[in-house]
Amino acid sequence: MIRTLDRYLGLAARGSYLSYCLIVDETLRKVGAISLSCDSGKHASRICEAFSMLRTDLLKTDNVSDTVHENICFVGMCSDLVTPRSALDARRQYNHCRIRTMVECQSDSIFGAKPIIFKERELFHTIARITDEKISSAACLEKCCRKRFTSLLSVDPVQFNGIAIAWATAVCLKRKLEIESMKLDATFMERVESKIKQDKIVMELVETLEKEKDERIGRCHRFLCLLRTASELQESLKSRINTLANKLLERLV
Repeated sequence: MIRTLDRYLGLAARGSYLSYCLIVDETLRKVGAISLSCDSGKHASRICEAFSMLRTDLLKTDNVSDTVHENICFVGMCSDLVTPRSALDARRQYNHCRIRTMVECQSDSIFGAKPIIFKERELFHTIARITDEKISSAACLEKCCRKRFTSLLSVDPVQFNGIAIAWATAVCLKRKLEIESMKLDATFMERVESKIKQDKIVMELVETLEKEKDERIGRCHRFLCLLRTASELQESLKSRINTLANKLLERLV
């Protein structure tokens, strides 16, 4: 495997909190939330203090060298940007973008990595696959987390919601990078591709492409039309192969 780091930090901005969840190897190391219910001018310093604390903890416990630009951990953040429908929505979106920008800058500076951004629907899909539960909303995800984090049941509801999203983000980040690491392993991917080629739809697309190639040779006056058809088939084949590869890899992590 190409991946060498096993430290994943999930972040989520909810209400007046920036929640975080740190997974090291397979263990949930740190869970918490940074209160942003203060003057906006202090937000950057509060985020910096919390990130620095997490960095120090990682340096102490995981024997990571304290190099300024070294990648200390992988970082992910849940951030859905939607079209504002009112002045209040626009204001909330502005504040969210502002916090997201601070997180990106501080993360790059302190952890040596800019956050990978996830949408909520990605989190719901992944956690549903892992837990075999129906996760279709933030409320469903929160309910799922309450079964796992019983020691946090007394936490403020908004804060807990953020922690649930941060945990899901860390889990998704871990799975995404594990899959990407697998894709960099040429020998492993050769075995995956060999298995994919046995798929019925892939075989039919390849067969159709071969027929189109023969027709193009025999009927030059239809060259442009056939070229366009072949291009569409190639795209369909590529899409099918990528879909099957991702499904196979998801089952392995």
